[in-house]
Amino acid sequence: MINDLDQTLAALLQRELPAELAEQLQFSFGAPDDRFPPSWLSLPAINLFLYDVRENLALRSVEVDLERGSDGKAVQTAAPVRVDASYLITAWPNPGANDSAEEEHRLLGEVMRALLRYRTVPQDVLRGGLTEQALPLPVSRRTGAAERRSDYPELGRQAKAGTAACSRAGGLDGGAKGNG
Repeated sequence: MINDLDQTLAALLQRELPAELAEQLQFSFGAPDDRFPPSWLSLPAINLFLYDVRENLALRSVEVDLERGSDGKAVQTAAPVRVDASYLITAWPNPGANDSAEEEHRLLGEVMRALLRYRTVPQDVLRGGLTEQALPLPVSRRTGAAERRSDYPELGRQAKAGTAACSRAGGLDGGAKGNG
């Protein structure tokens, strides 16, 4: 499910960024630590680092589906778990840019514009198991302590401009609870 969310966000950005920019960019999902960018990554690039995944307790469902199998036995299945996934998004300009800070800010601004264009991810860019979700997949600008730049020392890197986005995905199967 997390890989599906990664691929969905990359597809959304690829589609929504200006065409001339989108065709130049690569997307990565690694920690933006002191070894970033990795040698395999061509710049310019957008990095979406998944820094927090947690169950959304407000959306926890206690409902249980009851289905009868072909043998007539009833099987109880818990509702899928809904999780919030928070990404630290950073822009990595081409090293040959005249003003790398200005280019970094331009890239980051375009990414924010693309992500904030929608309250929920359009159905046609959903990937993998996310296409089967019953609820829409929201995307929002994340605010608060979770996105503090003071988190950078933990990554072994000095502060870098970035933004944070949060999305919600479902589909972690609650599994069978029992037979009846």
